[in-house]
Amino acid sequence: MKKPKRPKFPKKPKSKSIEALERWARKCEEIKSEYSKKFSEWKKQDNRLKSLVLRGAKAKELKT
Repeated sequence: MKKPKRPKFPKKPKSKSIEALERWARKCEEIKSEYSKKFSEWKKQDNRLKSLVLRGAKAKELKT
């Protein structure tokens, strides 16, 4: 499984209306939560991270 790409967030609206800003903030929050969900799923399935941690632990044991 490939690492998920960073999401593209919509630009901040030029209008100063509260409704537009709230819509923009809500969209950004949805995109952010969706990305974090995908990233955490990827992190669980990615074995490279686990092997790196194990290698680091073994290296520390050998040093001491």
